[in-house]
Amino acid sequence: MANHIAATRETLRDLLESLLVPLDEVPFDLWWSQVSEWPADVFALTWVLLESSGAYRLAVAPPSGHTWPPNDWPVTPEWRDTCQVNERITRWRKRVDQRAAQWREQVANRASPLWLGQYKDAISGALDVPLQELDWHVVVGLLELHAIVDAVYVGTGVGESPQDSHQQWIWRKTFEMLRHKGTVANWPTTTLRVLPKMRTPQSGLSMGSFSHHLCVVRSEVDVRWILGPDKLSGRVTDDGRLRLLVVPWPFSVEPSDFVPVREVSHPIQMDETFDFFTFDPEHGEVALEL
Repeated sequence: MANHIAATRETLRDLLESLLVPLDEVPFDLWWSQVSEWPADVFALTWVLLESSGAYRLAVAPPSGHTWPPNDWPVTPEWRDTCQVNERITRWRKRVDQRAAQWREQVANRASPLWLGQYKDAISGALDVPLQELDWHVVVGLLELHAIVDAVYVGTGVGESPQDSHQQWIWRKTFEMLRHKGTVANWPTTTLRVLPKMRTPQSGLSMGSFSHHLCVVRSEVDVRWILGPDKLSGRVTDDGRLRLLVVPWPFSVEPSDFVPVREVSHPIQMDETFDFFTFDPEHGEVALEL
C-alpha cells in the first residue's frame, strides 16, 4: 500500500485529533456512538480518512490478489465465490441500498443500526496504524461505509426529490442544517463542511468521484445555503432549472480600493516589489435599489 499513498507516519488517531476529535479525553467507542447518530457525520469521517490516506485510489488499483468490489471482506461471506465482476457490483450496490434504507428508518430516533458496529471495530482497530499501512480490509470497510452513508442522503442533490417518508425526514433535517449552519454535519466548520453534491468531476480521480449525493469541503470560505421555492416545498420543477438575476457589485472598482495589508498572520519571504492587498473601498456603502 505504500506505493499508493504518500509516505507519512501519521496515524488515524493523529488525523482525527487534528480535526479536533478529543480521543485523549473521550474513548473512541463513546465518540463513535455520538457521531453515528447522524449519518453525515460518519460521511465526513470516511471522506477525511480515505482522502488523507489516499486509500480511495485502491478502489481502482487494489493491492495484488484483491478486487473491488471485494470478494474477501470478512463480514460479507456471501461474496466468497467466483461470480463475475458485474454480478459482484450488483450485489454490493443492493447491499449498500438496503443498509442505507435501514439507517434512514432509524436516524429519526437517534438510533444506529447494529451492523454499523463492524465498521466501527475495523476503524478503532486501526487507530494507531500509520495511514500508508492501512490493511486492505480496513480500506474496504471505509469505502463501503462511505457508499452506504452517501446513499442515505439520496434526494438531497440537484434534480432529485425524496421518495418516501424516511427520505423526506432526512431531506428536511438536511436543509434545515444547511440554512442555519452552512453544513449538513456537526463537525466544527473550521475543519470541514458536508454539503449536497452539485456536480461530479468529469476527468481524473478524486474523493469527489466516490459519492453521488454528498461531498466534503475543507475551506475557510463561509457557506450560506439559500433554497429556491421548489426546494423549500420539496418539489423539483419539470425542467429542473432555476432563474437567477446576477447583479455586479460594486458597479465600479478603482485602483485606490485596494490597500496593502500591513499585518500578515503567516509572513513569508518574498521580493520587496510584491505585497499583500485587501479590498477596502473608500466610497463606503451605497444603497442598491432594484
